[in-house]
Amino acid sequence: MNTEIKHIDIKAARRFLKNPNLTDLSTATTMDDAAAVVLSKCEGYLLNLNGLKKITQAAAASLAKCPEWSIELNGVTKLPTATAKALAKYHAALSLNGLTELPDDTAKALADHRGDYLNLDGLCDLSDSAAAALASHPGRLSLGGLIQLTPAAAGALAAHDGEYLALNGLTEMAIDVAEALSQFKGGLELNGLTALSADCAKILALEKGGFLKLNGLTELSEATAVALVSSKGRLELSGLRDLSPAAAKALAKHQGDSLELNGLQSLSESTAKNLASHRRSLSLDGLAEIPDAVAGALANHPGDLSLQGLSAISDKAANFLSNHSWDLDIGFFIELSKAAAKTLSVKKGKICSEYPAEWVKSNCGG
Repeated sequence: MNTEIKHIDIKAARRFLKNPNLTDLSTATTMDDAAAVVLSKCEGYLLNLNGLKKITQAAAASLAKCPEWSIELNGVTKLPTATAKALAKYHAALSLNGLTELPDDTAKALADHRGDYLNLDGLCDLSDSAAAALASHPGRLSLGGLIQLTPAAAGALAAHDGEYLALNGLTEMAIDVAEALSQFKGGLELNGLTALSADCAKILALEKGGFLKLNGLTELSEATAVALVSSKGRLELSGLRDLSPAAAKALAKHQGDSLELNGLQSLSESTAKNLASHRRSLSLDGLAEIPDAVAGALANHPGDLSLQGLSAISDKAANFLSNHSWDLDIGFFIELSKAAAKTLSVKKGKICSEYPAEWVKSNCGG
């Protein structure tokens, strides 16, 4: 039974270290400094302290000594600069989503955090100077609560040293902000955008960091699709529920290493044929079923193909897919007849990175 507690004292901290699965620290609203010293020895577990409303400088200094893993303090709403400096010494992922404001001094302190992830999704506003301070943080940075961003702040964040910048609170994008963000050398996550003009798309496609995530888009015009194809990294558009043949034809020219369209629940044969000409990894994990004609079209795709959402594959579809020469990922809980399994066992390319015969043996009983 998982024990919920309201206050973390030394005894509760020791119980947690002895068996983390039986003690729920996330419900505690207060914590003794001495308990933080005990928790600093926590290793191999997420330290969920989201119930705490505040944290002392002494407790922060102790928690910062935790072995690398992850600390969540999403209930903390105020963070004095001295406490921020103490927490910044932590060398793993740090989440402070309860902060709604970030004074410049606190931003400068948190920028010294050397963990791989700093999550500040509760911030509603960010000054240009605070953005400039956070830019020196070396890890992944998430600012998902921001609903607007000045060009100056965007330019400052574009200088961010990390490999990842998430701005999922932005629902629209001005040209000057897009121009600033396109200079970022890491991956951009903009899943809050629900609409994107072709002009903005063309600018964002200039990203240099390995991926562009636009999973909030539910519609994609042909013009915007054309604008996005110059993206050199992974392009995620998994919010789309439908895709026209014309937009699919445009996206097939995408120059990056991966195209993810995991929100599509069905494909017409013409759309499938157009997508099949994409020459890199193609992910369509939202498809629960695949008509034979669509399978036949996708079998011609000259790259890795992911169809993890499929619940079943017909014998004819299996025959088509067996001619796919690259890696095919179809998950582990898929219904196959003996004939379909036998056909896939001699597939030209691998299945889930395994040799087809081995995959069939382990997933279909031979």
